[in-house]
Amino acid sequence: MTTTELIARLRYTAEHGPLVAYEADMIADPALVADALENAMRPQWFYHPDYPEYCKFDPSEVIDEDYDFEPGFHVAEIQCATPLPSIWCAVQILTDDEMEALGTGDHVVCTEHATEAEARAALEKRHD
Repeated sequence: MTTTELIARLRYTAEHGPLVAYEADMIADPALVADALENAMRPQWFYHPDYPEYCKFDPSEVIDEDYDFEPGFHVAEIQCATPLPSIWCAVQILTDDEMEALGTGDHVVCTEHATEAEARAALEKRHD
């Protein structure tokens, strides 16, 4: 089971209640669930707290490139990032007239969704 599949199962269970098939699968191989959760939480990128836009593949890269330590002993904060499933955004770019009618200074109206189908459905609702 991939992390994405596990997240989908957990999301479905949270929204609709547990299904026997899902529960049976998870109980049949709890190590599979534990592995998927562990992989989901394992950091994939590392960065200096002041430079989140410069992710590295290893903590030692952060220390070498982003800290200016003198010889000796030090403590360094290294922040971690984990991969997550993509989000899908339903986006509307407003004209100046639409912005004025809505009383907003933003040209972009955006809502986040778990799937492409949900994002497309949200756009269709806006058209109605």
